[in-house]
Amino acid sequence: MDYRLAPEHPFPSDVEDVVAAYGDLLEQEHAPEFIAFAGDSAGGWLTITGALAARDAGLPMPAAIVAFSPGVDATRAGKHADEGGNGRPPMNAGPPSPMTSCR
Repeated sequence: MDYRLAPEHPFPSDVEDVVAAYGDLLEQEHAPEFIAFAGDSAGGWLTITGALAARDAGLPMPAAIVAFSPGVDATRAGKHADEGGNGRPPMNAGPPSPMTSCR
């Protein structure tokens, strides 16, 4: 799907385009249970925010939302997985234990 890009079209034009495209699919009688939103990096963020905006607009949720490595913290204010909050991934953590929980 093509959507408007910054800086020519500032936020939330990209999210509006996702909702409009999804609405068009629904109007063409495509069932939401056969539609998936998917994207990677910034597209992963757009997948998540587009689905939330569609929900807020009263549209039915798609069957799946797939976000590959989504860029979701544009403020970079959140702590990283190492809980040190230094903004760098832990490089010495080693491989996960086979008993590591995936929750």
